[in-house]
Amino acid sequence: MSAGPVVIDLGVRTHEPPAEPAPSRPALARHLRTAVTALVVLLVLAIGGSAPPPGPALVEVAAPPTVVMQHELLVGDRLYVVQPPTDRSFRRTVTAYDLARGAALWTTPIGVETRVLGPESEASLSIAGDRVLVHTEDRTFVLDSASGRLRASVPHHVTGGGAGNVGLVRETAWSFAPGASGSDATVRVVSGATGEILHVTAARPGEAPRFSVQVDGVSVRAFDLDTGTELWATGPVTAGELLPGEPPSVAVLTRDGVLEVRDARTGAVRHSRAGAVDGSTGWLRVAGDLVLAQTGSSEVTAYAAGTLETVWRATLPGRGAAYGCGAVVCVAMAGRSLLIDAGSGRPLGEVVANGHLDSRGGHLLRLGPREGELDHTVDPYSGRPLVDLSDWPEPVIPGDGSPLVLTRPDRLPDRAWFAVVEAGATRIQVLGPVPQRVSQCQSSGIHIACRTGNGLRVWTYR
Repeated sequence: MSAGPVVIDLGVRTHEPPAEPAPSRPALARHLRTAVTALVVLLVLAIGGSAPPPGPALVEVAAPPTVVMQHELLVGDRLYVVQPPTDRSFRRTVTAYDLARGAALWTTPIGVETRVLGPESEASLSIAGDRVLVHTEDRTFVLDSASGRLRASVPHHVTGGGAGNVGLVRETAWSFAPGASGSDATVRVVSGATGEILHVTAARPGEAPRFSVQVDGVSVRAFDLDTGTELWATGPVTAGELLPGEPPSVAVLTRDGVLEVRDARTGAVRHSRAGAVDGSTGWLRVAGDLVLAQTGSSEVTAYAAGTLETVWRATLPGRGAAYGCGAVVCVAMAGRSLLIDAGSGRPLGEVVANGHLDSRGGHLLRLGPREGELDHTVDPYSGRPLVDLSDWPEPVIPGDGSPLVLTRPDRLPDRAWFAVVEAGATRIQVLGPVPQRVSQCQSSGIHIACRTGNGLRVWTYR
């Protein structure tokens, strides 16, 4: 017999269970918020998981060859290096490195092709517009910063380049009073820069030449940085300083106390003010758009750099020396520094300081008693201390546009740390360590360059 289909009778449903109640509006909104939140979290995790991790704050980008007695200058993303003569060449060489591309741009030999006997002095570098100035013991070489082409060579140490294409030379002016005469013994005083005979004194046979020498101020000479041509010169004056802005000008304080503004190219006097200070004891300094003139150490007068109009006059509470320090004028005194408003001459405050005040990276700094040591940043309008830098005492020389970069050694022998304090910031941002002991550091707005135990190293920190 064949088996048929088996039917299991479950009976007839006579009761329907009640339907699930519809969720209330608040409950529905809560469920939607939960779902949306979960979706956002999943998206963030997905995006975060696919994005690369942030890079290190410090990245080494260059390690150019280094020799003893070289000098380097960091400007933006350019590094200029001047190296001393070698056994193969008797001439110094200057090399420009493009740090963004990681390549040498040019190398230019400078100087004469003869060996100078005696110890070789270290050369230095500075920038004047689109020119690189190489300062040696008795000469300044002017190179084009883009090509390395030698533009000019001036047989003096040119300083203050940057006002147009004019550089200044300041030489001590001497006066001599011979005390004896004769023909058997002579002394010739010769300029170390030009070889020019400045004075000759003779003595009687068997006697040492006698003469008295005294400083008679300085002689200011202006040179064209593109041709090396001397443009004009003064006789003995008290001081001479290039002024900022256009047209290029030079402030000169004469021996009889006349303050002058001269055309930098022609030497023509544009403005003058007689009796500004005592010409024999006074001096001047440039502070932004001001010329600060001071007689002795008790009174400071600020003149507008372009017109020599009096801006303000301040009497100091003691002996001090006024100078520009960022947005204010500082006066260094015994054990303290005064802060003066640059626009009005009004006193703002004072800072107790064993060292002195300096402006770097958009901050007013109180320096420690050791040379270059950093102590803390200062509010320039009150003298109040702001950021403690005592844990970062070693200085990093800032270039134009560079924030305040700091460094300190690590407890490990071959490691150092870097940090930065941006302009206007009130806290230290630690950048991180590098695996070298560092010294003689410089910074730009992009890079940090330091000497290390195994050569020169350059890092980006932006």
